[in-house]
Order: sequence, then C-alpha cells, then structure tokens
Amino acid sequence: MGFGAAGLSGWSLVAPGAPQEGRDLALIDGKTSVRRLGGDRGVFRDVRGKPLTAILRIVAAQIGAALLMAMVAFWVSGRIGGISALLGGLVCALPNGVLGLRIALASATGDARRMLRATYVGVALKLLLTAALFAAVFALVRPLAAGWLFAGFIATQAVIWAAAGLTANDTGTVSRDAAASR
Repeated sequence: MGFGAAGLSGWSLVAPGAPQEGRDLALIDGKTSVRRLGGDRGVFRDVRGKPLTAILRIVAAQIGAALLMAMVAFWVSGRIGGISALLGGLVCALPNGVLGLRIALASATGDARRMLRATYVGVALKLLLTAALFAAVFALVRPLAAGWLFAGFIATQAVIWAAAGLTANDTGTVSRDAAASR
C-alpha cells in the first residue's frame, strides 16, 4: 500500500504474508528503505529515510503550481482571476502539507500502526480543512472568480499525480519495487 495519494510518496508498506516478505524494499524517493521486522506482524521501520524531505518537495511544488496558475489567470483575466487561482491553489496545498507533516511525525517512531492511524486521521483532517477553506473563501472573498478558484485547486492537486517524479532518487530513476508499489 503506497501513501502517494495521501500526500506522502516516500513510504510503502507491504501487507503481512505478501510476496516481498523478508527483504528490503526501495521506496519512491530511492533514498529510503523499509525492512520487514519479522513474523506476520506486518511491522516495518524506516532504516535510513527522510520522509519530511519528500513532503516538503511536494508541497513546494504545489505552491509553485498555484503561483504559476495565478500568473496565467492574472494574464488572462486580471487581478480577480489571479487572486482566485492563488486561493484555490492554497486551499489544496495547505491541507496536503498538514497531512504530510502528520504522517512524517508519526513515521519517526517506526511503528506502522501509528503511521496508519496518523494517515486515517490526517486524511479526515485534510478533507475537513479543505472544506473549511473553500467555505471561508466563498464567504469572505468578494469578488471571486469561481472558475479560476477551481482551476487553481485542480492544477495544484495535479502535482500529487506527478509526485513520483518529484520524489525519484538523484539519478531520476524509480526502483522496480517502488514502481510496483504504486
């Protein structure tokens, strides 16, 4: 199970009894590996990784995408479109950052159950925060170009789909095990 869709592409867990049992797995960022600790417990630990680095890269790329979309919107439809697109991007990037940090903090313990619990709670928090930010933007920002707001949100969310490329190792390649975990 990969956490790429949840905002943390640098981690993968293998279910107990999976074919990979008993060997190290290279992860999407190519700098982290997970070692199976034994038995059918399904417990893994980070042996040399820095998941926070992957999170920061993704969130930075999302903010960059939001700024790029804001510049396009500003050029096409002026100040209101630009501000709306930027707000849409921030509505996406901020909750993703909160989710990623929550998972990174839980991953420091190396306890897979704690990471999984942090992921579930973090995803719920991300959804609530996203809804609250959209509500706040619609309630507080006047005038607002809703089309540009959603375009900024979608462009920023698209960075997650490209996250595997952002977290590839220094040679730009993704290991075979990491590619199979997606």
